[in-house]
Amino acid sequence: MDLLQNETIITSISVSVQRIATHPEDDLTIATALSAKADYLVTGDGPLLRKVGSSYQGVNLVAPSVFLEILKKHG
Repeated sequence: MDLLQNETIITSISVSVQRIATHPEDDLTIATALSAKADYLVTGDGPLLRKVGSSYQGVNLVAPSVFLEILKKHG
């Protein structure tokens, strides 16, 4: 939690995403990740992962357990 609190960068949404995810609020989440030029979008939303897949316009979509494994490898 300390790392998240200390390293968080608030970014404005500059990219529009519509009808990509299963719900409009998920499109907003994807738009936020794209706007921030995030490497990863970590989500436990199975329907979102199934519909969008493992990557969208350069952002890797991964489940929390997968992301923890990535962190362990690069730790």
